[in-house]
Amino acid sequence: MNTLTYVKLEPQNKKHCIEFANLMRLYAKELDCHNNRQTPDTVITEWIDSIIKIQGDYDRHLNLCFDDETLIGFLYGKIDRPEHKGYKKIGYGYIMEFFVLPEYRRKGYGSKMFYHLQKLFANNGASRMYLTADGVTGKPFWQSMGFMATGEICPENNQEIYEKSIFNINNIEIKILRYPDNEVLKAITKRHGEKSQDIEICISDTIINARYNSDFFCTVATYNNDIIGWANFFESRLENGQWLYSDLWVDTYYRRQGIAKKIIKSGLEYLSQFDARILKCTVEPNNSASINLQKSIDKS
Repeated sequence: MNTLTYVKLEPQNKKHCIEFANLMRLYAKELDCHNNRQTPDTVITEWIDSIIKIQGDYDRHLNLCFDDETLIGFLYGKIDRPEHKGYKKIGYGYIMEFFVLPEYRRKGYGSKMFYHLQKLFANNGASRMYLTADGVTGKPFWQSMGFMATGEICPENNQEIYEKSIFNINNIEIKILRYPDNEVLKAITKRHGEKSQDIEICISDTIINARYNSDFFCTVATYNNDIIGWANFFESRLENGQWLYSDLWVDTYYRRQGIAKKIIKSGLEYLSQFDARILKCTVEPNNSASINLQKSIDKS
């Protein structure tokens, strides 16, 4: 996967309109297959034309998604306003349609597209979003993105409504904790389930050694008072001015949104008050995501 680009659909751009229409027909065909029905071509064409025609509002987002020059899908959402017709939740971001070509699924494209749309909603001032999901491919994906069923049924399509709060990275707080106590360690490590006790013991041992031989702190990321990530920083006992960081972790629902980078950069900023010359970490050779993260920090 290369860097994704998003192109806002403009009704006057005939090429993009044709590309969108082709994707929509594939999308409609898939929905029909999942629901054991066959929508007439004339109805699908009217649906596509109506979507293209209504574009223009600053808080209505219909984007084509490209990987380099290859079109891989589209996303369509808006902020519900009082003047909108039909079912609505005023002020919410509404994910209306969302489609990734089958050959690009389960490769991370869908989650990146979702995070892009979420950012657009956040920029429009929305704090929550909702959608109704296709039961075959939609529900599993949106549930993996953290959407929860509300128990409400949308009267327009008789599907269950799912909601999620909108994440805004600017609302993340990073706390620097020097030698955190056991209570804090338990709060930090409990997210690891069966491994939590082993991880707690490991970090506790590192802290004890650092107290007497070097130095230690951790950066803890919180969102709405919940711990969603952290990393441990400790001074090397072998080389003056050398620090290492380890145990970098970000909660599943908050990954790929720049939080890990924010955690490490906060640690780097804190290290500026020490006589620190270099920060190191260890990365598995096949962990491309972590390798790319280290490279992006080195360049920033």
